[in-house]
Amino acid sequence: MKTARWTLILALAVAIGPVLRADTAALEERIRQLEQQLAAQQAMLDQLKAEVRQQAAGQPPAAPETARAEAAKELAAHGLSRITFSGDSRLRYDSIFFDEDATADRQAFRLRARVKVEADLGHGVKSVFRLASGMAKAVPGWDFGADAISTNQTFTDSFDGKGIWLDQAYLAWTPPEFGRHVTLAGGKFQNPWMSTPMVWDTDVNPEGFYEQFRFAADPVEVFATLGQTVIREVSDGEDAFMLAYQGGLKYDTGPVQLAGAVSFYDFHNYAANFKYAKGNFTTVVDGATVLDAGDFNIVNALVQIDYTGWRHPLMAFADYGVNVGAKGPHADENTAWSLGGQIGQNRKTGQWSLFYRYTHIDANALAGAYVDSDFGNANRQGSQLTFKYNFQDRITFGPTLYITDNVSGSDRWNRLQFNLEASF
Repeated sequence: MKTARWTLILALAVAIGPVLRADTAALEERIRQLEQQLAAQQAMLDQLKAEVRQQAAGQPPAAPETARAEAAKELAAHGLSRITFSGDSRLRYDSIFFDEDATADRQAFRLRARVKVEADLGHGVKSVFRLASGMAKAVPGWDFGADAISTNQTFTDSFDGKGIWLDQAYLAWTPPEFGRHVTLAGGKFQNPWMSTPMVWDTDVNPEGFYEQFRFAADPVEVFATLGQTVIREVSDGEDAFMLAYQGGLKYDTGPVQLAGAVSFYDFHNYAANFKYAKGNFTTVVDGATVLDAGDFNIVNALVQIDYTGWRHPLMAFADYGVNVGAKGPHADENTAWSLGGQIGQNRKTGQWSLFYRYTHIDANALAGAYVDSDFGNANRQGSQLTFKYNFQDRITFGPTLYITDNVSGSDRWNRLQFNLEASF
């Protein structure tokens, strides 16, 4: 029985042996082929690495300009190269301290947000619009009430949503055929006139049309800006509007830049059709409240000098305005002037600036609704001191102090602000 069992096992081994030897040989051949393929792939990788090293040794790293050029190509491919976006946000602590005990001091936290879009439509035409936060209605308990030009929003009203308004929206055309010497624009636009906050608050965006003309012959540039703006349209009376005329020149010798302008702002039907007095005297005529000045025909002269030859640039200015159209019992309260300067600038991380000005504005000298609202509008005199520091290129922080009083009457208060601003 045992002999038969071993005989069977031996027969099976003899039968299966050739098959096993054949499978083993095939497996060994397959392994050899895989090893050859891996060796060939490794050789290709080594060759590619060598080529990359040679290219890197012969060429410098891509410059930022190259990267920007590539990005521009991508934008152009998607039709976005002619559109630019910008904006800013600001957090502010705002406090007002009154001399009079009967008036409670005020403290508030405020914010500002603005987003601007510019589109180049070709042939010198651009379309611009900007959205911004704003405070067009009075805040309960806030002594300065409504501010139709301020882009601030106060932290209040039980977390209610904050208003957004159309801050700018206009078309501007600079015809290439005229060598970029002429610009025509219409809509709600950024202030096109050379000015200081004594005449125009930086938040004012006039509505209407303007025309600019520039002629340069190095180192001198002569310019003129005309404007036709709508102030108030009414159905039951004469519309209020303003015609503006400005001429000036710039003189650039390198480290020294000198600029000056003379302007005439001719307000029509404004005294009887105003919305906010903001420091202008008022009176009652035939049962209607009108501005006491009677008319606003403002002559404004401004000169500014900059020196950039020092690591901390210097700037100084003198601004003067007179309302030659003032009438009535306070016709002599019709002048305004401001002197100031700055050291430093705010462009790069670590830079700083210090600004100071003293300003005097008679009650009937300027249209109070458009004068610097932080300063207190018209019928105001006093100082502004501002320090600003760049934590980063586009982030600044600093305080502003106003020490002011009424020109006519007494309403002395000090205003302290701390601003944290970021732009893009």
